[in-house]
Amino acid sequence: MSRTGIWRNTWNTFLQSFKRNSVGMKNFIGEDSVGNKFYEICEGKMHKIKRIYEPAPEIDIKPSPEWESWLRGTRRFPPSSEELEINRLKLEAKNEKLSNNKIPEVDATKSGESKQFPSYKDFEIQPGVKK
Repeated sequence: MSRTGIWRNTWNTFLQSFKRNSVGMKNFIGEDSVGNKFYEICEGKMHKIKRIYEPAPEIDIKPSPEWESWLRGTRRFPPSSEELEINRLKLEAKNEKLSNNKIPEVDATKSGESKQFPSYKDFEIQPGVKK
């Protein structure tokens, strides 16, 4: 079996560089609820695919974590609208649960109740401070 030579390979690559194909063109992938548009750009056969987004006009909001992970290449496929909705509902439930579990504020100057610690007139409350 014979392989093509280096000069033949170089010549073919040179000729292909003049042909117009889908290399370098933006492919629309999706849009999030804010209006950010997401694209893939194919750089060539041997190069990694670039993923970019165009922010929504007049709004400066970052993409959601799902879209952010797709942009970085940690996930293979873009998030679906169902997945985004489920994650949004989970986040709202967590925030509501956290707001319900806040520590209640206790007034430190309650009068009329029994004191937790006794106070004696012959002992100092703060060391070195005279009454």
